[in-house]
Amino acid sequence: MDREIFRAKIVDLGIIVKICDECEACWEDNQTIASENFKGLTSFLKIHGLAYETADIEDLKYLE
Repeated sequence: MDREIFRAKIVDLGIIVKICDECEACWEDNQTIASENFKGLTSFLKIHGLAYETADIEDLKYLE
């Protein structure tokens, strides 16, 4: 199965991110998707004071 990237809004922060549906690598919406500049979603949330289990994340659908 190919990996797909979807956009999501981290409602708690008002930030749009792009997330890999397989490995949960994430990039802020204005970043270029590359293996050199991703953060794991759990780490990204932790940096911003949120826990993965309780963060309000809204799916904005897959990128075209």
